[in-house]
Amino acid sequence: MDQLTVLVNMTPAEITALLAEDAFYNGHLGPKPAARHIAVQTANTSKLDYVIRNAGPVAPRFDFTAGLDRDKPSTDVPAPGRDFETRIGFPYSAPYGDVLGDPSCDEYYPDTVLRVMKRQGLNAIWLHGLLRELTTHPLLPGYGKQTAVRLARLNRLIARCAPHELDVYLYLNEPRAMPTSFLDSRPELRGDLGRPGD
Repeated sequence: MDQLTVLVNMTPAEITALLAEDAFYNGHLGPKPAARHIAVQTANTSKLDYVIRNAGPVAPRFDFTAGLDRDKPSTDVPAPGRDFETRIGFPYSAPYGDVLGDPSCDEYYPDTVLRVMKRQGLNAIWLHGLLRELTTHPLLPGYGKQTAVRLARLNRLIARCAPHELDVYLYLNEPRAMPTSFLDSRPELRGDLGRPGD
């Protein structure tokens, strides 16, 4: 894990959450096998130079969106027939995962991207959500601590999409697997244990 944290610039907790929640790694593939620490040994003492010279200044994260207005269709794409009344897309500027839990949530949906999605004939966007973090319930103590913050972010996104005539769909993949520690005191909620280690 320590090498992976360096490679992807994430903490072990972030990687574990990503693999468990966003990628469903454990659910699909089972627990990660124990592997020896990888080490590269070489007698070559020459150093590789990875510096990019004369690259210019680093552009802000969503600076590319200005080009979207330039490259968008000259007129609105005509709406397809009734078979496709809902034309939904995922903004490529947004990461998949629990974006409503991210303080940068608003930045992932620039107005230019929303405007261009509408011009391309879409009338809705979707985003991922975790139901246990969007509500509170006595069966889920410890979850939903930032429900109001997450719902405020969702409502801001809905308000920002409205002028572009884009609906917002929330993708909830429930029920979610819960950590074993959560289920230890609630065996009636456990369900099928599945494979060893699940």
